[in-house]
Order: sequence, then C-alpha cells, then structure tokens
Amino acid sequence: MMKRKIMALTVTGLLMVALTACSSLADTEKTNNEILRTVSVSGVGKVSVAPDRATFNIQVSETKDTTTEALSAANEKMSSLLQTLKSFDIPDKDLKTQSITLRPNYVWIDSKQVLTGQKATQNITVKVNGIDEEPEKLGNIIDSLSKVTNITLSNVSFDKADKTEAEAEARVLSVTDAKNKAESYATSCDMVLGYPLSIGSSSSNYTPLYTRSTAPMLMAKSESVMMDSAPTDVPSGELNISSTIQIVYQLLPMEK
Repeated sequence: MMKRKIMALTVTGLLMVALTACSSLADTEKTNNEILRTVSVSGVGKVSVAPDRATFNIQVSETKDTTTEALSAANEKMSSLLQTLKSFDIPDKDLKTQSITLRPNYVWIDSKQVLTGQKATQNITVKVNGIDEEPEKLGNIIDSLSKVTNITLSNVSFDKADKTEAEAEARVLSVTDAKNKAESYATSCDMVLGYPLSIGSSSSNYTPLYTRSTAPMLMAKSESVMMDSAPTDVPSGELNISSTIQIVYQLLPMEK
C-alpha cells in the first residue's frame, strides 16, 4: 500500500512538472507573437525663401600722433557714415557698435618694432531691412558709403526677419518625407504602417544659397568716376529653411 502511494505521488509530480513546462512554452510562444515590431526613420523638409534683410560690418581706422587725435578722426569719419546710413532711413536700433579699439601702432623696420603713432578703430554692424521690396537699396547704400575714404565694409550676409511660416512648412514636409520612407520599408517587409510611437524633432535651421563675405576696402571715387560708374549690384540669392524629424512607427502584419 505504501509503495502505491509513493508511485501515485511520483506520477502526480511528474504530471505537474509537464503541465508547468507546457504552460511556460505557451507563454513564450504568446510573447513571441506579441513582439512589438517598429521601424525608425528620419525625414527632412526644405523650403527656399527670398531674404528680406541684409547685414554687414563697417570698420573705420585712423592713425595719428596722439590717441586723442586718432579717436577724433575716427569719430568724425564714423559720424559721416552714420549720417549716410540714416539718410536711407536706417533706424538706430539697426546700428550696433561691435568694438572700439585704441592702441599704439607699430611697424617693423630692420627687424625692429618702430612706433608710428596711435591708432583708433571703430567697428559697427548695420542691418538693412526691406531689401525684398527694394532690391537696389543695399547697392545704393554701399555706393554712398564708398564716398568716405579708407573704410572696410565686410561680411555681407542675408536673412529673413520672420521665418515662422517657412519653418512650419518645412516641418510638415519633413513629416511627409519620414512617413513615405516608413511606408516603403513596411511594404517591402509585407507589413503595414501603424501609429507613430515616438516623434523627435531637431530645431529648424537655415542656410543661405548665396552670401558675400568678402572684405573690400572702399575708397572714395572722383566726381567723374562716380558719374560714369555703374551702381553696385548685390544679389541676395535665396535661403534654405530646413527641418529634420525622427519618427518611430509601429509595424503591423498585412491582412490576408
């Protein structure tokens, strides 16, 4: 009788182990069938717009026997330039001083530094709006500034004051680009695209398709040359507004 009980208990234990193993296998198969399949894609949207703003730098340098004389000469020249700019309705808020430098001026003679005087330098940044409505405005300003001798005008660049609308359009295009890529991958794998699980967007940026960043030395022209010379033409080109997005989509089995 005791042996029969032991055998019965043994068989029952083996059966429980077998049932547990089958249950674990079934759970594993169920988990495998419910694996979340995804595809991660990136999309890029670009919009080209015409700039409506130009920015450039003007530098004035004067060397005299004393610092006071050099600064006075630089101030006088800068005042003339500012009057010219204001004659084109450039407001004070669009004129910004970048630096004022006072220092001794040396030259090398026979391998020795020789003091030649005191140098005063002023550098300002000028912002010109409305160049989309008046394409010739920037060229006319540069021509007028060139009447002042020995100045440096450099780093002409272009921008758009309000890029909100273009940035919004670029974002929509980037999402469309990402979705098209994801659908292509899904179709190639005999699956269909589900809902987006995550969306990550990098900040929009813009790049000019044309910029002029040279640093020409503008010299005064004689009256006869001014009358015969052609006006300065400064093409502004276009700006590329771009947006990049990363999206993770769920992939679902294709219905048969």
